[in-house]
Amino acid sequence: MNVGTLVCSTIIAGMCVMGGMAESSTPLIANDGTSVGAVRVWNTAERLYVECVPATLWYMRAMKAHAAATLEGIPQKNGNPQQGKFAASIDSDPWRAEFSLGSAKPGDTLCIAAHVSAQCDGGYLPGNTSADITNLPVTVSYLHWYDMYFDGVFPGGYITVAVTGEFLSVRFTAEWSCELVDTHVYASKTPPGALAMDQLPYNHAFSEVSSPYEDTFLIPLADLGAAVGDSVYVAAGANMALPAFTNPDGSVEYCYGTGWANADATGTNGMAYGAVVPDVGGGGEYIPPGQAGIWAGDKDFPGKNPATYFTYTIE
Repeated sequence: MNVGTLVCSTIIAGMCVMGGMAESSTPLIANDGTSVGAVRVWNTAERLYVECVPATLWYMRAMKAHAAATLEGIPQKNGNPQQGKFAASIDSDPWRAEFSLGSAKPGDTLCIAAHVSAQCDGGYLPGNTSADITNLPVTVSYLHWYDMYFDGVFPGGYITVAVTGEFLSVRFTAEWSCELVDTHVYASKTPPGALAMDQLPYNHAFSEVSSPYEDTFLIPLADLGAAVGDSVYVAAGANMALPAFTNPDGSVEYCYGTGWANADATGTNGMAYGAVVPDVGGGGEYIPPGQAGIWAGDKDFPGKNPATYFTYTIE
């Protein structure tokens, strides 16, 4: 095979393919200077591997890659790379492509073009600035809710409570095809009395066309008057929808349920959680939500459109 026409053959999932060979890493930097991740490249005697690794809080949505013996071997039009003609097009994890080296040998230099679409939903970087609330597991409780359609209590998801930087984080996660219709949180240094969702201080509501499977409340500890060592009480409830069946016209019928985290046998009465705020070393760096389309490398294609590539020497 001519190395100038390297072809993506398969994607390797869930196993090490480095075979002891050295690797090269090229950063993925957005136009605003944000680090989105890196592209790792390594080879064995017969194969070349190109893998995109997202940075913390970022995740990949699409990856395209191509490798050739010369820059001219990468599909282009008027000097601009044509992603649609790249040998590798990947839309799921692992973000790794495998190429046959053909007649290429150690010491040969290849030109590699790699483009990724990445997204960040926003959040705080981990490390010494993040910790779970003392005495609470990461997964706090199932969101049990009662609906006659299921003839009893149905576990529709769970909540996660943690301290992240200077915030109390309460995350709802729906399961079993359930969707969140609206979410409600109580957080205070004072235990709650009788719980009523529409009377809780923190609320999110969603339209039918955008009902999510996850939702997160970031509540400033300062708003609660909470400092290290203080007890904070949290209660959480949600209304959820579960697809029941599809009509002949394609519309979907839903059944609905309401319930609290740590509900009782009827799925209607929740319990507030009390926990001590830990010392997490101050606020962490906040990464705002964003999307990015990024070319790896520092060598410019000759066309007018901004696009880059990089080189790799076979080991």
